Formats: sequence, structure tokens, C-alpha cells
Amino acid sequence: MPRLDYLFGPGIWSEISGRTVIDFGCGSGNEAMELAQHGAARVIGLDIREDLLRIGRHSVNDAAINNVTFATSTTETADIIISIDAFEHFDDPAVVLQVMEKLLN
Repeated sequence: MPRLDYLFGPGIWSEISGRTVIDFGCGSGNEAMELAQHGAARVIGLDIREDLLRIGRHSVNDAAINNVTFATSTTETADIIISIDAFEHFDDPAVVLQVMEKLLN
């Protein structure tokens, strides 16, 4: 079973279908890739660690997934933002929530 299906239930796929999704604190991008492979129109994986983003870029390239972008920041807005196992790493979670709010359509 895909990890996101386990975490959010099978309805996650209809929620993300055809939408732009930001994976905030994406790490090496496993969930971003899963979102792209299960119907998201576009996925933006955000993380502050360039070494992890590099791994994600290689993974999507190897898997020939072309609707995922990895970056340290974005001004592009999204329909949905997810963040899995990341908030405990944020120095100021309230500020992160404000940033997320600005990135939502």
C-alpha cells in the first residue's frame, strides 16, 4: 500500500487528482513522487536541505516523472499543501503556517 494511502486513506487520490500540490518539508521527495504518480497535475517539493532535494531530483529523473519540481522556496501557489513529519523540525511553526497560507490558492 502506498504510504499516503495509509496515512490519509484512499480518498487522498481523488482529492489531489488534477491539482497542484506542495509537499512542504519534502525531504528526499518520496511522498512528492507518490503524489505525482497518483494523479496530481503538479507537485512542488519544498525543503531547506539542498542535499535531500538533489536526491529527489535524481529520483524523479530516474523514474521519468516530469510533473515534480524540488526547490528551497516557491512563489507558486497550490491547491493543496501537505507536510509529513516536518513540523517538529521548524523553529517557528506559526511562521511556517503563515507561509503555507500565502501559498494556498
